[in-house]
Amino acid sequence: MIFLLLLRNSFFLFFNIFCFCFCLKLYQSIFETEFIRESELLYKIEGEAKLQLLEVPDYLNHVEKRFGEENNRLLHYLHSSSKQPLIFCLEKYLIGEHIQSILQKGFDQMISEHRLGDLKLLYLLISRISNGVDQLRVAYSQYIKVRFYCWLIDWFLLLRT
Repeated sequence: MIFLLLLRNSFFLFFNIFCFCFCLKLYQSIFETEFIRESELLYKIEGEAKLQLLEVPDYLNHVEKRFGEENNRLLHYLHSSSKQPLIFCLEKYLIGEHIQSILQKGFDQMISEHRLGDLKLLYLLISRISNGVDQLRVAYSQYIKVRFYCWLIDWFLLLRT
């Protein structure tokens, strides 16, 4: 019981200090700027490493998990002013800088294997980027052209025999 009271009082003390610092604009000028800078570095390195290490569907699940973790942090620990720069950081460094790699590495396979859940997640994540859907459209168009060309060659070879 005493532990719970101490925990509750510690939380309220932390919350009051947090509000006081925010009112003095210390949060944005000192903490938030450095926090976003470090988050950019973290997600830039992590995005490059995970994309090389994981298959595309696993990478997409990892990115979705990261969005969930950061939204949880925003709800419980960070001020709402951190939301836009932090989400932008995730979008840029985990999706935006890797769209071409994601599409080249795993898009054809996901379509060929009818992995609708993975394709849905791909679309949801790529649609966060300004020209992401256009790049997805181009990749799908290429996929259709290649498949049709292969089908056409097979058809002509079948006719010759």
